[in-house]
Amino acid sequence: MPKKTGKRLYLIGIDSAPVSIVSSLTKKYKLHGFEKVIEKGVLADLESTLPPITAAAWPSIYTGLEPGRHGVMNFFSLDKNYGKQLTFYDTERNPPFWDILGDFGLRALIVTPAMVTEPSRSSNVDMITGFPLKPKFSSQFIEDIAKKFKFEGEPEIEQDLKDGKITLAKASSGYADSIRKRSEVSKYLIGNENYDLVFVCYTEADRIQHYSLNRNDWEDYVAPLYKEIDKFIQWLIGYAQKRKEGFAIMLVSDHGAQAIKKKILLNSWLINNRYASLSPNVNVGGPMVDMSLSKKETSSEGLKEHRYKEQIQTSSRKMVTRFICASVVETDYEDFVNKRTFAMKNTKAFASLSNNPVSNIWINDSRFNEPAVKEDERRRRLVEEIGMGLKDLKDGSCKPIARLHSGKDYYKDTELFIQPDMIVEAGAGYTIDVFNHSEESIFAEPEPARRGDHTRYGIFGLYSNCAKADYKDISVLDIAPIIYDFYGIDKKELTKGSRLKR
Repeated sequence: MPKKTGKRLYLIGIDSAPVSIVSSLTKKYKLHGFEKVIEKGVLADLESTLPPITAAAWPSIYTGLEPGRHGVMNFFSLDKNYGKQLTFYDTERNPPFWDILGDFGLRALIVTPAMVTEPSRSSNVDMITGFPLKPKFSSQFIEDIAKKFKFEGEPEIEQDLKDGKITLAKASSGYADSIRKRSEVSKYLIGNENYDLVFVCYTEADRIQHYSLNRNDWEDYVAPLYKEIDKFIQWLIGYAQKRKEGFAIMLVSDHGAQAIKKKILLNSWLINNRYASLSPNVNVGGPMVDMSLSKKETSSEGLKEHRYKEQIQTSSRKMVTRFICASVVETDYEDFVNKRTFAMKNTKAFASLSNNPVSNIWINDSRFNEPAVKEDERRRRLVEEIGMGLKDLKDGSCKPIARLHSGKDYYKDTELFIQPDMIVEAGAGYTIDVFNHSEESIFAEPEPARRGDHTRYGIFGLYSNCAKADYKDISVLDIAPIIYDFYGIDKKELTKGSRLKR
């Protein structure tokens, strides 16, 4: 069992932060906290999951496990009826690093960890839960502190932003304000309690970047959020140095971000190449993809019927699904639930779940209730055939598909969800749309909510007076092992070893 050494680890999570944006804003706006990390520590690329998405990547950071082992590949999974099931990270099945540390008697403050919906049961962990649900608190004491600073979690303004009811400037201001309040809560608790580990997670940057990154004035909306985070980093460095103890300040992101120039309508490609067939009652064509963006986009997803097995039984589940529809899958909740698009008995392959530069294709075989492919050998040939076609796809002189990955290999034949057969990774500047179809083109301009999208590489930063890290080819799977090694805890079941150097 590790002994209390007085060493402190401060982990700052920034959803959707790539090295390019952090470095650019640091230089232009003199962000002295990030500046110290870059100049006296390290700032490097941190490889995310496939797809590089909040739902899968943060649990991998918390556990050191691949998505096929912790069970979350996306915000949703598919059932045999082609219905979408909300998926959440189960902290009891795969405990996060803070609960493991708590078992060893180490105290932790965890503020708004993404994808954690219930407070820790450990008496050694003080917690405020985070995105995508409203915050919950591990104790009345923690709730009272949050109320003291008027912190209510990430503001739910995504749908208003998408509908044009508020401006980008107002959204940016609202997100910056929630970052500021979260920082004040964290500073108060750090200064008044004796924590071995502190983890503060900021998710607002991802929201605003989706709406701004391909605009010339994107910095006007993104920079205020990073400035607020930088203030907390500066305070934390000063606080840690004054204690005259061993400390490490670590920065991590679940994935990065990029400007988007075009969408690839993946299901349109499958339809055009006769791998998928639409239901006869679907009105395909122009209205489903508004190429001019002059009117509100409608959408259709490539599944039998958008219906959850539990039929959205609780209001909280309905609320979070509406929020995810606005912020992640980029379609209206009503369309998401009700639209019927594919004739599944005549559909050999389809793409689904969420829009992202990395998307998934399933072969419609016996894993589903209306299979069109019944032989394993035919399934294998289909995967190869579709892969060859996508590799040859061109947008003018550009090849928009960067890489293809095997779902079986990446998800290690997991039984925790129906794994996709193919993982399709778009090239720089492209994102993949699985919700819309157009007979005119398989390429479209991004809607306002897709001006920016994810990349496979976020940030890894380390500023410490007692530790260094091997950051070459580092991934989200390395973070938990580094944390355990920092405190001398052995976790042999993790596939990745620690990158820590003393």
